[in-house]
Amino acid sequence: MLTSFGECAYALVSSKYRSHSTEPEVSPPSMTAITGHLVAVICFVMALVIASYGIDLYDARMHDFYGIAIPVGGVIAVVLLALQIVLLYLQSRRAMLTEMNRRLNRYMK
Repeated sequence: MLTSFGECAYALVSSKYRSHSTEPEVSPPSMTAITGHLVAVICFVMALVIASYGIDLYDARMHDFYGIAIPVGGVIAVVLLALQIVLLYLQSRRAMLTEMNRRLNRYMK
């Protein structure tokens, strides 16, 4: 979960949404950001798979708890991964606009 929050924070900072400039210079997501997103996906999937397969080893109270916690954790994982994708997409879009402005300004001079 921390990996996912870290990826979201990275995308927000890299997108420069707090910049006072109308069109800040935004770079596209790095390969490290994309790798971090894949690590978050793998961590979420492995945690849910391990918890799902190991649920029968626990006593009745823990079995009931994990019976409720695993679907809730799955929903949280899907929401956080979707948020990562949206934020990385928005960063990519802002980087595309930066590149368009850079090229257009080069031809306008």
